Amino acid sequence: MVGQTQFVRVGQEQSPKADCEYGVSQGSVLSPMLFTLYTSPVGVVISSFGIAHTHADDTQLYVALKGGSFSTLTDCIKALHHWLDLNGLCLNPEKTEADIVGTSERHRTEDRIDTIDTGSVHV
Repeated sequence: MVGQTQFVRVGQEQSPKADCEYGVSQGSVLSPMLFTLYTSPVGVVISSFGIAHTHADDTQLYVALKGGSFSTLTDCIKALHHWLDLNGLCLNPEKTEADIVGTSERHRTEDRIDTIDTGSVHV
């Protein structure tokens, strides 16, 4: 993106222009393909933990919580966070959530899970 700049405009206000070192111009026909190529290793990281996933511009992890699988989920999120850091991306804790789904009986008998700690991000 040599010679490209970016700025934000809200109403009549505009931020200063900043040079872009990386990226693809918005609306480019290459954008979806390049995004997929860039993020495809995410699937490899997640699959190495045996956790199902889907993604377009987001990632969802599914795991049945049975003896020890909670630590597998936590380890997977830590590995994913590490990959994102290495590749100039970040895990946004404000857009990251965990949903625990189960029967009311299971919720009564299992320990309550309040947060998932990935080291630097708390979900």
